[in-house]
Amino acid sequence: MKKVILSAFGLFVFATVSANAQTQTAQTAQTTTAAAQDSKTPVKVEELPEAVKTSITSDAALKEWTPTTVFLVKDAAGKEYYSIEMKKGEEKGVIKLDKEGKQVK
Repeated sequence: MKKVILSAFGLFVFATVSANAQTQTAQTAQTTTAAAQDSKTPVKVEELPEAVKTSITSDAALKEWTPTTVFLVKDAAGKEYYSIEMKKGEEKGVIKLDKEGKQVK
């Protein structure tokens, strides 16, 4: 009887571990595929559209931050936005703005 119970438990553990590994592999593949479909083009800060520059300089929360690196991103859905890496002292952050200077979520 002990052998049957131990065998059943072993089979249960094996099935659980196997299913978990397959789920993690599928999630990794989805993340990799989504990232591969986004195209990033480097853009100079001074080449940003005026609406984006205005948003960065006029927004009270962003005034103290300095843009360091900018990418024009085109995602898998065909949506374009600017991914702007910002720095304030030692703090770093990223903001995403469309060409009208509105935040992209």
